[in-house]
Amino acid sequence: MSKKKPPRRVATIDCETDPFKFRRVPKPFLWVIFDGERYYDFTAVSDAIHFLKDKRWVVYAHNGGKFDYHMPGFLAEMEAGSKLMIINGRIARFEIGECEFRDSCNILPIALKDYAKDKIDYENFEKGKREKFMPQILEYCKADCRYLWELVTAFRDKYGDGLTLAGSAMKVWEHQFHQDIPQSSAGFYGRLSQFYYGGRVECFRTGIIEEPFNLFDINSAYPYAMMHEHPISTEFSVVDCGTGAEIIPQSFYVVDGKPLGCFPSRAKNGLEFKKGEMGRYFVTGWELLAARETDSLKNWNIYARYDFAETTNFRRYVEHFYEIKKNSEKQSPDYLMSKLLMNGLYGKYGADPDNYANYEIEDKRFIDAARQEGKEFAGELGPWAVLKSELLEEQKRYYNVATAASITGFVRAYLWRHIKAIEKEGGRVLYCDTDSIACTGKAPKSMKIGKDLGEWGNDGNFEFGAIAGKKLYAFKKKDGTWKTGCKGVRISPEEIVRVAKGEDVTYQREAPSFGIRKGKIEGPRFVTRIVRKTGK
Repeated sequence: MSKKKPPRRVATIDCETDPFKFRRVPKPFLWVIFDGERYYDFTAVSDAIHFLKDKRWVVYAHNGGKFDYHMPGFLAEMEAGSKLMIINGRIARFEIGECEFRDSCNILPIALKDYAKDKIDYENFEKGKREKFMPQILEYCKADCRYLWELVTAFRDKYGDGLTLAGSAMKVWEHQFHQDIPQSSAGFYGRLSQFYYGGRVECFRTGIIEEPFNLFDINSAYPYAMMHEHPISTEFSVVDCGTGAEIIPQSFYVVDGKPLGCFPSRAKNGLEFKKGEMGRYFVTGWELLAARETDSLKNWNIYARYDFAETTNFRRYVEHFYEIKKNSEKQSPDYLMSKLLMNGLYGKYGADPDNYANYEIEDKRFIDAARQEGKEFAGELGPWAVLKSELLEEQKRYYNVATAASITGFVRAYLWRHIKAIEKEGGRVLYCDTDSIACTGKAPKSMKIGKDLGEWGNDGNFEFGAIAGKKLYAFKKKDGTWKTGCKGVRISPEEIVRVAKGEDVTYQREAPSFGIRKGKIEGPRFVTRIVRKTGK
């Protein structure tokens, strides 16, 4: 009988590279490893890998799957036939020898500075300068490794060694709260996923805003939604009910009608919320109730209703982590982890295993042979070919997409009720994003301002704004500080203002981008985008 291997020791790794001013693939000049007791530094990745490969450690790099692990020399140390775990376009897990490497962003999807980050002048990393500042650079890199090690070990000690935040949240739900994890099927997912949408992001107005306005946001919108009842059964019945029947929040509805902005529908560039267009809509009972209460649906008829045999709520789970968060210091591991876990559970219910695959690396000479074995060439990763194969049926795990659909539907309905309340009391909605509303006027009477779950906070009184499109805005307070959103690009508030005025701004990413798009490996590449105004 073979002996059970001992648990892996946790370590962290970080590399420092040349600044990216000349749009070249960065070349690391320093690698630092921390095992909780000692630091080890290397000037060549081959030396770092040689040190690690015979150690039974699990090594984390923050954003390693999109950066550190792609650095020249690192990939070359991998071995043909090695398995890769790729999640959301990042290398999540692989092994070299006895050592396992992971990306900590999969369990801690935050910036390291949210916990702790030392300051340093990055100009001192320039070749010709860094030799003089190497002691400071080394200490900076050591600090990053230590901070990450503290976070990762705190997470693992409390919530296990799961690969992802969502998976860890599901295990907590199962073991700590003694809940059975639902298991559905591909057929169930295919039938019910038509009711599953994301958050509401909408520009009610674009351009320049030169009047006072407020930004209100829901405190912990999704955890608040999770405290209500939602379908959990994988058994459902389709009922032919009349329009006059009672609307059940936990049921799903196929509705024919003319919505006035209350219902989501899928469009080429995400979700849209049609106003006055007759059609068939697939919505949750939460949304149908909100539409009826706000008189936002005309000429409507219920085509079908989906009823579920059993419902549940996540109140105990949410309250557990809410109490930890409320009683912890900001930026502490407990504060950050409780906040992440409060939001990390519901999305797992909507996971589609068809979005995942098995990956491995191989010598490029054997691509044709691999194709004959039914494997697909997915792209290149450094010196290797990446081969992709579909998950086996026994590897696929469907949970309950209806639960996730109901939770997201609750939040959209909650947001919509307050959008209509603002309009009813004379305010004008300018912009909304999942759990927040920018608008003129005061908070309506129905908007409860406070710090508890589901209550609203005022994120600022602004005197100037620029809305250039979805997730592209800049709001300025009286004290001159800005609140900005610029997903996918890093541009200044002044540049966002220019875009909102109709000007094009060219964005060039200085760091290389790595990832997977439609199952194909991409990278390293330097992204260049023309940022322009969208919407009316």
